[in-house]
Amino acid sequence: MTPPIFNTFHQTMTTLLHSFGLSRGPLSLQSALMRHIRRGFDVNTVIDVGAFSWIWSLKAMELPTISDFPLIEAQKNYDSALTKL
Repeated sequence: MTPPIFNTFHQTMTTLLHSFGLSRGPLSLQSALMRHIRRGFDVNTVIDVGAFSWIWSLKAMELPTISDFPLIEAQKNYDSALTKL
């Protein structure tokens, strides 16, 4: 389940990118991971450092081979957000 704040953030960033004539493309996290998978790398773990927003983990969850998502966040004030995930 995607947190509502992520949907709002994603829509805002997509609108901003499109206003500059850009879009998600070959430099996105998903594209980079898929390139590695297609090249034969066994990518099954994404370590999300600075994980309070979960963005990397949420994107990685959409890929077929990734099944492990350790979340690392040093700032204790984000603990409650991580426990919801």
